[in-house]
Amino acid sequence: MVWETLVQVALQAISQAPWALALIIVILVVYVRLRDEFRGELRELRREFRDELKELRIEFRDELEGLRKEFREWAAVVNTNLIGVMALLASEGRIPWDAFLKSVRELMVSPGAESRYYTKADEEELRRLLNKDYREYTEEDARRIEEIARKVIAEAEATGREGLYEAYYWLRSYAQLIRFYLRLGKKTA
Repeated sequence: MVWETLVQVALQAISQAPWALALIIVILVVYVRLRDEFRGELRELRREFRDELKELRIEFRDELEGLRKEFREWAAVVNTNLIGVMALLASEGRIPWDAFLKSVRELMVSPGAESRYYTKADEEELRRLLNKDYREYTEEDARRIEEIARKVIAEAEATGREGLYEAYYWLRSYAQLIRFYLRLGKKTA
């Protein structure tokens, strides 16, 4: 209805004054150019916004990954220091070695094997080693636990599974505890 009215008014204006046609044409040309220019600028703004948002996402992801890495490193240091203090207490006879090593084993998470790095055979061997009586541990057992820990961290880096980082630090610490026990603890056990 509105358009019909506008068309009728425009036709009356043109019939009474030919210059009105020229004015309408000029207005339409200006309108079309402004509209196209505005659309182009809007497209450009959208593209810039998308690019900036993409850059912000990348920066945020990198920053978050950096924080995760720092936290994992911090947790490893705390874990190592705590176990070191407890091992020292065990070596002085203030904590029984069997209770100490058992409590550390209970805190550890045995990761499930899911890739070519950390296999089912590694998982089974790790279970066997962790369930072994602490008085029967050898240097070879500590070395093998560290080998498995290296496979666990390789899988963590390949798959991004967060829990594997923690398992890696615990396994490395446990291997060090076995060595500590073999050197110092057997005297106090």
